[in-house]
Amino acid sequence: MCAQGQIIAWSEKGMVTLSAGDVLCSKAGTKRVTMAVTDAIGITVHKTNKTDLDKIEKELIEPDELALYDSSNNIKVKALEGK
Repeated sequence: MCAQGQIIAWSEKGMVTLSAGDVLCSKAGTKRVTMAVTDAIGITVHKTNKTDLDKIEKELIEPDELALYDSSNNIKVKALEGK
């Protein structure tokens, strides 16, 4: 969803331009590429029945070993140690 501004997004139908209020629905497992045309805010919504943020992250987010913070916005100790 484009909440503000304008973006170009790759979809199953090719490149689409989204403006504030436009929604692009994707199937599970779809990878998305976007480019901001103007200052923009994008919102992504995922469905889950889980309530534990760490479990939700494991289900929905591709792991990023280089991320400095975990799903609770705490700094990862490994990041501090350079591991």
